[in-house]
Amino acid sequence: MAADSPRDPDRAEALRETLAALFGLGSPEPEIRAVLGKCAAEDVADILGDYEDEKAILIFRCLPDNEARSVVIEETDQQSHDDILEGITK
Repeated sequence: MAADSPRDPDRAEALRETLAALFGLGSPEPEIRAVLGKCAAEDVADILGDYEDEKAILIFRCLPDNEARSVVIEETDQQSHDDILEGITK
């Protein structure tokens, strides 16, 4: 998954499946960081709303840098946006 490519529903689905497998292993943070480092932030924004707050915040915190975090905040749905901002300020 290239970090600067346009949105692709297949990539977003592959990311969903990969994260589901990692969370099934107990949400190992280093592995999540490694996966997200290879993903387009827009793909992360597309799937973030699929996760409960705790997992969504973990995903957000595992993003590789502030630029990726900014893109996700801008591109995610309003509910996820609000939940993330609330969660990271606790």
